[in-house]
Amino acid sequence: MAKPPQSVSPFPTSINRDAFSNWLSGFADGEGCFCLYLRASSRSERWGLSAYFSIGLRADDDDILRSIQSFLGCGAIHDSHCNSYGTQRKPARVFTVE
Repeated sequence: MAKPPQSVSPFPTSINRDAFSNWLSGFADGEGCFCLYLRASSRSERWGLSAYFSIGLRADDDDILRSIQSFLGCGAIHDSHCNSYGTQRKPARVFTVE
């Protein structure tokens, strides 16, 4: 069963969109990850190409991820307690667009 989509708050009118987009491009360059990967279909022997964008930050930086989600108008934010090697780490939050 698929998870229901998260509601995305509107971007605050008090923040300049042009300035935020400039900040976001630099922030994503340093903290973001764009990935392409092949995955097998569960219903056939066919392979498909998937893509996603993510930014992972400490859990106490959740407001930053919510601002990015609001600006882009899409994506999901979830908890992450393991690094890419599967070992435990301090609580983190991850914003993803698939």
